[in-house]
Amino acid sequence: QFYVLATLDAAADVKLMVDTGAAMTVLSVEVLAGLGYDLAAAPQRYFATAGGVVRAPVVHLTGFELGGRRMRDWPVGAIDMPLSRNATGLLGMDFLSRQAFVIDQERELLMLGPRAVAGL
Repeated sequence: QFYVLATLDAAADVKLMVDTGAAMTVLSVEVLAGLGYDLAAAPQRYFATAGGVVRAPVVHLTGFELGGRRMRDWPVGAIDMPLSRNATGLLGMDFLSRQAFVIDQERELLMLGPRAVAGL
């Protein structure tokens, strides 16, 4: 398991577990509600999780930043799931596939193009 830090809406830092099997980045309901997102009004979609298929809200973050990469109007799923090391979500392939990346587990680095993001 590999973890990275991301910043949401320039207001909250979160620890995400890197999951190359996840199509979309997901965050905990608590974190998104704490940022003021109305999850009850958000459109929903189906997500395949280790516990089965679940239906969950999708919101668009104003900003998402990781490793010097900044995304605006970034869609994320709102799903609570048990994660180790106090992670508050999963970093999915929707982010990773936008650039070349390498996961160096020995040095605990996620390398994005010419930059590297230290793991936790």
